[in-house]
Amino acid sequence: MKTLADLKNTLIPFDTLRVNNAKVVWLSPESVQNAETYLENYAWVISAEPSPPAATKRFWADLYGGGEVAGNGGSARAGYDGQYQLKGIGATPLVSRYRDRSHSDGCICTFQALSDAFWGRVLHKLLPYGAVQAHCIITTPLIIPNDAYPANTPRALLVRDAPVRLAHFDRALFYKPQKEIASQLPHDYERTESNYPQLEDFLDADLAQAMKNCDSTQQAGRCLVATLVARLARQLAFCRASLLKLTTSASNVTLTGALLDFNATSSAVPKLFRNREHWDEQIRYLNNEWQNVLDSLQNLNFLWHKYRGGAALPYSAQQVQQHYAAEHQRWRIFYTLCRTGFPAGLHATLPATELASFITLYDRALVQSPKTLFAMSGELPAVTRLFITLACDEARADEMIRQYGSGAGHDFLCACRRLAQGASRPQLTAMAFSSFRQRCLDERLDFHAFNEEFKAFNGPMAQLMEQAVARAKFHLTLDDGASVALLPGYAPGLAFCWNTGQLRLNHQPVLLAALPAEIRQKLHQHYDERVLALLSTMDE
Repeated sequence: MKTLADLKNTLIPFDTLRVNNAKVVWLSPESVQNAETYLENYAWVISAEPSPPAATKRFWADLYGGGEVAGNGGSARAGYDGQYQLKGIGATPLVSRYRDRSHSDGCICTFQALSDAFWGRVLHKLLPYGAVQAHCIITTPLIIPNDAYPANTPRALLVRDAPVRLAHFDRALFYKPQKEIASQLPHDYERTESNYPQLEDFLDADLAQAMKNCDSTQQAGRCLVATLVARLARQLAFCRASLLKLTTSASNVTLTGALLDFNATSSAVPKLFRNREHWDEQIRYLNNEWQNVLDSLQNLNFLWHKYRGGAALPYSAQQVQQHYAAEHQRWRIFYTLCRTGFPAGLHATLPATELASFITLYDRALVQSPKTLFAMSGELPAVTRLFITLACDEARADEMIRQYGSGAGHDFLCACRRLAQGASRPQLTAMAFSSFRQRCLDERLDFHAFNEEFKAFNGPMAQLMEQAVARAKFHLTLDDGASVALLPGYAPGLAFCWNTGQLRLNHQPVLLAALPAEIRQKLHQHYDERVLALLSTMDE
């Protein structure tokens, strides 16, 4: 499998200067290099001012296209050295001549680097096709020269894997290069035309082999487009069902389906308790976020035919859109059912009409009665209350649902009750745990709240990172197997079986009272007592 270094016509060289007195503030636990090696190789930035002769290091900016790149021609603030990509390196030659205030300096602050690395770590574990990983965060004594940041904000550098993006195979139609660099750049059509003949070399082995087995160029194009549509629709459906607000575009997804660039990612949920108008804005954004990726998939479909030939387009633009919409909706329903508390296998047993009805009622409740679905930490979401009621005293379920009137929240709870018909007590108990964990709100998953926590934190950044990752995994891990992970991120080996009602720790049966004290403490810290009471009855 080829790497970014093999996209020769895509890389634009530039030189950097060493940053003295830089320091590593976070190192990935999986990193194979030590802090000193990262400082030696990546404490380098583009100098904005003329400087005396000094040692330099060459990096490359990579040209790419697609929408939502602020008019730039590719990596406007990241440089590649043949191994890793360095984000925050400064304004590269690919910054547009019409650069805006937010994209004028090529810098990132430490919090942006931390947020990018944090969400990359979380989503790589949770998404079906992963996320691009960061390895190191370096802080510098340099100050970001942009009043979009607070005064005297230090510059940071993020070392991450170098992705081959979907956007490397898309046109940069809105890029206006700076005059001094324009003559050094290949024509945009030349860049894309030279990339397409080797496209299969940047794919994973399964997809590349499937394309080689096709009988014609058109069939290979169909295989490529259909696979990428399915992968990206599923990736973004997971995020949509989780109500994660990304900054999704063709430049923020790789050619194999992984996501990247998370420095502004956050959960939209915390905003529902603050300002209803802001909540409605979040929903509108989430409903349209996939459009940029769909546009680039349609471009890929067209450009494959243009540069690789074939009797006809692999698909019509309408077919790409329909395929994407169907895949996205299918997976969003699946993930939404799981996040509401239902076992993953339920999705396969329900008729299409009932699945469509469920997601319609869910969307109505999300907009008109979000507190039916979510609750502040330490409270019970209405769906969790429903599952507890059904498990303990089914006769009171009607009374409990009537508390939510006759609107969208009431209708959604009625739909959940219908779907839960015939569930055993262990299954209802598992549903209560799953819905509580995934529907309780953690304020610190909000971008601004996480920023405040970062500014107030006095310990090692590695400690903050692992605490934040554990917290996010607790709320976002999907229960799509034979058991519910009760403390994902904290005690991954603790699970509750859907069907038998058996509590297990590291695959061994265990009673609640026999759990180690620190695990019982975590359970009481993260779950409501009414939910934990269901576990106690399973010990009897």
